[in-house]
Amino acid sequence: MGVGADWRQALLDAADTGRIDLAEYDGDLQVARDALLHGAIWEFQTTDQGVAILDTCAA
Repeated sequence: MGVGADWRQALLDAADTGRIDLAEYDGDLQVARDALLHGAIWEFQTTDQGVAILDTCAA
């Protein structure tokens, strides 16, 4: 989904790869993060390499 040193970079990576559209959130990373977490579909996981955003509904 998205990976980065922190959740902000992970969101930017997810946007760069077309997994999320930051325009839906007016480019506001905090709003995007809150919306994704509220939907309970996305999960932010801390790894030894940083933060990864996981699609919990993906097969």
